Amino acid sequence: MVFQLLFSNSCKIEEIIGRVLAASVKKTTKSNRFSHILYPAQPGAAGGVSMDVLTGDISSLVYRHVVKNDLKNIALDGRLLQIFLDLDGNKDLGQVARAMGLNMTDMRDAIARLIDLDLVETVQRNISSLDREFIDYLNAQFAHAIGPIAGVLIEDEIAEMGHSLSQFPRTRVAELVESLAREIKREEKKVTFKKNMFIKIKAKGY
Repeated sequence: MVFQLLFSNSCKIEEIIGRVLAASVKKTTKSNRFSHILYPAQPGAAGGVSMDVLTGDISSLVYRHVVKNDLKNIALDGRLLQIFLDLDGNKDLGQVARAMGLNMTDMRDAIARLIDLDLVETVQRNISSLDREFIDYLNAQFAHAIGPIAGVLIEDEIAEMGHSLSQFPRTRVAELVESLAREIKREEKKVTFKKNMFIKIKAKGY
């Protein structure tokens, strides 16, 4: 289902969201795809999409609502509408994608479409990633608890969270440790792993 939304420069974002919610949009299932209604703008075209959305790791980017055009009819399907609502200026794209069960390719297409429609803009913030020393410590502790497949499981979990190992935000490290701990079968090793990692997190000031 596609919803027609009418925006003007006199609309406050709260009013826009109110209209959206009033439409009683139902979430579609994770298996439903929506790429057929997404039309990313061509780079270099008027109102085109910035290349940082079309390439590289976008999982740590943060977006918020904005309406720039004086008057515009906008057609969004239910899933794209939900993504729009979830871009609150606080959650990064990795968090939004994971909560909605999307892969980053679909998220990239959706953001490209919303930018082309002038509905969202980036929030500039300094994002600190895990340093190499901490990553090595995490690998060593997890390998001690679970064996030689530790590195693969860490990378898989980070990807599931919508990030890359080189750009994993420090703000989500406790969540990562909890997720990895659930993979450890022996309770005493699980407790030791979590204890050592949270001591390390505190020492690093994350």
